[in-house]
Amino acid sequence: MHIIQAEFLKSATRASEWPTVDFPEIAVCGRSNVGKSTLLNAMLGHKLARVSRTPGRTRLINFFVATAVLPSGARQKLLVSDLPGFGYAKISRSERAQWQPMMDEYLTARESLCAVVLLCDSRRAAELSAVEQMLDETEIAHYLREHDRAVLSVLTKADKLSKHERKPVALHVQRLLGYRPTICSAQTGEGIAELWTRLGLLLRPRLGDASAAASENTGEAAQEAS
Repeated sequence: MHIIQAEFLKSATRASEWPTVDFPEIAVCGRSNVGKSTLLNAMLGHKLARVSRTPGRTRLINFFVATAVLPSGARQKLLVSDLPGFGYAKISRSERAQWQPMMDEYLTARESLCAVVLLCDSRRAAELSAVEQMLDETEIAHYLREHDRAVLSVLTKADKLSKHERKPVALHVQRLLGYRPTICSAQTGEGIAELWTRLGLLLRPRLGDASAAASENTGEAAQEAS
């Protein structure tokens, strides 16, 4: 599965503003400064998400509509949401009190939401002895699991890691989160194709594309074996 077209749809500050769609939705979430907007642009193939040097700038849910081509050749619309960053975002208590309940409702009750892409900064994860560095990510992973949400974990900024660092860091993240991470770099494009292949597997029950299921299942089996 790959993206051929994408466009910004809208921003929302409350549940009443969320778009109603009849096609699968994917949410992208992560700590402030994890490289979320940059990776999202790489995923969509367009510079749609605003990249800021100020951590925690995204305080809305931003929605994008993308058109994907399945392995069968069929086209499929997807809704992709960019969630506010968590961690050390510089927001007031009143702002946090306003959007935290919205986030909880979105992650637990949003009917069209089929998968959550949970981003982890590979440079933070590389501090293998500092488990506390990823407490937020671990808590969110368990929270999503408790609410039966499909999760795909991603290690961002892989270009900042040496080749010998990658495997131990990925194993460390897998032990903490309970999900095998996809190693990605928005700068080089590494891992983006694999990310969409794995998302295709998670979305398979909603896509209804038999040939896509067969093709992607074969690709995933090969990746797991490697």
